[in-house]
Amino acid sequence: FDNNLAKQKSQIAFIKISADGFDLGASKRVVSQNDLPTALAALKAWISGDITESSIVTLVKKEEIASKGDYNLSGDRYRAGIDYSNSAWELVTLKDAITLKFGDRITKKNESGEKYPVYVGGGESFRTDNFNRESELIIARFAMGPTCVRRVTGQFWLMDSGATFSINDEFQGKLSKNFVDHVLLNMQQDIYGCARGGAQKNLYLEMFYELEIPLPPLDVQEQIISELNGYEAIISGAKLIVDNWKPKIDVDPSWAKCKIDEICLVNPKKSEIKNLDSDQMVSFVPMSDVNENNIFFKPVESKKLKEVGSSYTYFAENDVLLAKVTPCFENGKLGIARNLENGIGFGSSEFIVIRTGRELLPEILASYLMEPTFKMNGKMKMTGTGGLQRVPVDFIRNFEISVPPIEIQTKIVEKIEEEKRQVEAARQLINAYESRIRLVISKISNTQLTI
Repeated sequence: FDNNLAKQKSQIAFIKISADGFDLGASKRVVSQNDLPTALAALKAWISGDITESSIVTLVKKEEIASKGDYNLSGDRYRAGIDYSNSAWELVTLKDAITLKFGDRITKKNESGEKYPVYVGGGESFRTDNFNRESELIIARFAMGPTCVRRVTGQFWLMDSGATFSINDEFQGKLSKNFVDHVLLNMQQDIYGCARGGAQKNLYLEMFYELEIPLPPLDVQEQIISELNGYEAIISGAKLIVDNWKPKIDVDPSWAKCKIDEICLVNPKKSEIKNLDSDQMVSFVPMSDVNENNIFFKPVESKKLKEVGSSYTYFAENDVLLAKVTPCFENGKLGIARNLENGIGFGSSEFIVIRTGRELLPEILASYLMEPTFKMNGKMKMTGTGGLQRVPVDFIRNFEISVPPIEIQTKIVEKIEEEKRQVEAARQLINAYESRIRLVISKISNTQLTI
């Protein structure tokens, strides 16, 4: 602040910084979004008297700030919102606007090292010492799915099954690459609709290039980018909470230690429900419905008992489900069965079911099963070959845990429930701001919004 300078100005400059060149994680990785150089240039222009409004700069007259009597210095309050609802911007085909640049085929000759991730369009395969790209938007070419477009940060090697893109010469200065990034990220379904093939779908380039994107004025593109970057920063922060939370128990050495088999029933028998009507509805839980490192999941499917009773794993209300097959076990797939239809569930044959008794609450057991030590020891005991390795049920039975008194368990569970509510609030924040992004994209594209 410079009081002498302020007295000379009739306006106050608000400079909005949404990104500082680093992500929100603890490691503070370098990312491409960085408003600081633009902000510094704006500050120098402010001092020289040559500043103009831009995607991050808002100029507000002092009289306007004083008019409401509260002297509010929140810059967003004075930013004019963009009305996209009546936009009639030109639409251009991707063929005219961009050119795809596919990656490089990688052979065994250069499949070595552990430095940079390799992307094949749909996901990461292995790591290599080589790299040929910086942070980019990747469009999958093969095995396309609902996430056929993704943004990758940092150095990586891109295989020929994925592509980045460049803006064509005739649209340089008319189209911002960041703007096209945002639009393509929110055209997943349209791009997936351009895929053809049976078991392995291919991106049909002729159809892809016929897709259309809006062409607002460049200054409007910058405003849209600024708005969406702000939303994505909020989503990124909330995802850190959702993705990294897991319940933690601080073990007291005085607590009794027991093998799981001593206080729990492992893999209860189907004979418990042998007298039930075969037409009774029960919950059905495939492996995909159980979360990673999150003990809470919601059963969504129901089937008749006769449809699942012979082929799938049986469990009941409050039983703990643990994936036993690689990589689901290492990834922490487990959960507590709650709100089952008629109190009964069936699910993947790759589940181990553990039923706690009076001495142990299921949340306490599930928390222990999420610990890195448990997963590391279980991985060392796996049997089988290739991708069919499984954790032996005897490892589960004999795994030793510390069992606190039941009143302490109750307090621990209360804390877990409170943390769960905060995580759920973060999850809702993600959904809300993803909806905002879809709304902005639908308006600038003049398309029907589907939420």
